[in-house]
Amino acid sequence: MSNGDLLIVATPESAEDSIKIYGIRWEIETLFGCLKGRGFHFEETHITDRDRIKKIFVLLAIAFSWAHKTGEWQHEVKPMKVKKHGRPSVSLFRRGLDCIVDSILKVTYRPNLFKNCLDNLRIYEPMQLIGAVL
Repeated sequence: MSNGDLLIVATPESAEDSIKIYGIRWEIETLFGCLKGRGFHFEETHITDRDRIKKIFVLLAIAFSWAHKTGEWQHEVKPMKVKKHGRPSVSLFRRGLDCIVDSILKVTYRPNLFKNCLDNLRIYEPMQLIGAVL
């Protein structure tokens, strides 16, 4: 990896392709972790209807993106502390989600904080979104 850490991926396929695929898979695993235990507790809804699951999943994906972007903004404003093992003390997602929740709770006497959080929720052009997914 670029920071000097080793990443071992055992596969019969091309190593370069496998590492790229693993990177995509890791992003998906991180998303599901945030949708489940680290943020939104999606599994606690007990929804079983496919159409309802699709709708709530879309909303949660938007909320995840908003929280992550807000975390990135918060990190630019005040960088996170890095622990001895080299990783930040909290994820960008968690920091952004905490900021959004805090801004909602304090909206009456700190409206600018909520406005700043909303500014991180950008609407992309359809082709930008499709290009980012591909």
